[in-house]
Amino acid sequence: MLGLVGSAAVAVGASQPASPYAYKGLPAGWFFGVPAAGLSPAQPAPAGAAAFAGVLAVLFGMALLALAWLWLVRWRLRGGAIGWRGVSAVMLAWSLPLLLTAPVLSRDVYTYAAQGQMVSLGVSPYLHGPAVLGATSPFDRLTDPIWRPSVSPYGPAFLWLDGRLVAWSGHQVLASVVALRLVALVGVVAAAAGAALVARRLGTDPVVTVLLVACSPLVLLDLVGGAHNDAPMVGLLALAVAAAMSRRLVLATFVCALAAAVKLPAALGLVFIGWTAPGSPATPLWRRAATAAVALAAGAGVLEVLAVTTGLGWGFTRGLSNAGVVHLWLDPSTGIGMAIGKLLGLFDLSGQAAAVSFARAAGLLVAAAAVLVLLRRSGATGLVPALGWALLVAAVLDSAIEPWYLSWGLVLLSAVDRRSARAVVLAGSALCCFLGVPIGSVIVHQLEASRPAVAAGGAVATALAVALLAWSGWSRLLRPGLAAQEVTQAAYRGGGERVV
Repeated sequence: MLGLVGSAAVAVGASQPASPYAYKGLPAGWFFGVPAAGLSPAQPAPAGAAAFAGVLAVLFGMALLALAWLWLVRWRLRGGAIGWRGVSAVMLAWSLPLLLTAPVLSRDVYTYAAQGQMVSLGVSPYLHGPAVLGATSPFDRLTDPIWRPSVSPYGPAFLWLDGRLVAWSGHQVLASVVALRLVALVGVVAAAAGAALVARRLGTDPVVTVLLVACSPLVLLDLVGGAHNDAPMVGLLALAVAAAMSRRLVLATFVCALAAAVKLPAALGLVFIGWTAPGSPATPLWRRAATAAVALAAGAGVLEVLAVTTGLGWGFTRGLSNAGVVHLWLDPSTGIGMAIGKLLGLFDLSGQAAAVSFARAAGLLVAAAAVLVLLRRSGATGLVPALGWALLVAAVLDSAIEPWYLSWGLVLLSAVDRRSARAVVLAGSALCCFLGVPIGSVIVHQLEASRPAVAAGGAVATALAVALLAWSGWSRLLRPGLAAQEVTQAAYRGGGERVV
């Protein structure tokens, strides 16, 4: 119930016409909570007490949802009795308000819909951006301006499905967005199922794993609420790893290739699945390299078949650098480059662009080196932790990062019964959903137009929720909760389904 209240608060706050957390710049943007028909997309809805209360409702709801999730995970780790029906009920209850409201914390799903419209009309998103649809098209007008001229970086499997969904929806924006969000929900369910299968193979409590995946604030807010296509990619990848753990290597390679045909980062799974396929840690490196090459070649073959049958080709490789046009302090390598550029500016030296480019290149080199080390040790450490950490490193040190990118590795690490992995999953999922969320400037702007009583009451409530989240996460979960985890995991391995 606590998590449901938090999720509902996010939905109510994001449904305010002036909410900065859900873009509804046109009346076609969503079913409710949109600006009046005569309001221009460039003209924001008027601010006021209701708008400010909506901003605080979103932040308060996010903190409450994260707090409820931490408490629930801690309860299960300490032996609390919750079964699959309970977990399913929690995920459904926490997801439902987010499914009913407009896409939150991102407007990328409108870009997906525009690209699906292009595919349905026979226009390749690998050659043109959504701007080709014309300024009068609601698909183009709802797309973020920065992506309107950009070609798509997504694989042919996703774009083919995207085009079919838009065609089946009658080329309606809202119906297309709803269909894409349902695809994201199915992807999250697949990710939870795959992670649970992996957990069983590793001897980890699968109920804890599903709680960490399906009920995670990061997953619910960004993958379900934001309807990102990272959800089907991660879902297919988790199922591929589960197949590999069951020694169904052909099936694992095929499913992992499908994941890469949604978003290319999943191709990293082909390398790790092939590298660990021989099984024994004593296997010579040349044999591991050979099996990895075979898996990668087989995956490339599946991609080639999809590229030909869909008629889209391999043009997605041209769009892989799209995210690099965004410069955010949130991204570690970009932030370092921007800081270096600012320092150069103090000495009247120009070169921020060069500093950012250099820092990003250095970040990619560090990521490549870390992935190689993890690959080299995966024979001894195991496929799941090695691939999970590799995906996490690749997401963090890429030239651009978004909070939902962290789900690539966190889903797999949720099945790992190790203190470091569990701490990263808990902290990353509870805190990283706040990254990139407009807070400071938005609150200041809304304060100027709000009544003092509303502002003070809302600010105090939100501060208390955030403080309670931090206290519970650190003092009551990350320290004693993780220690008690060992008892719970031992009980699970000894008693099997009795504990579940």
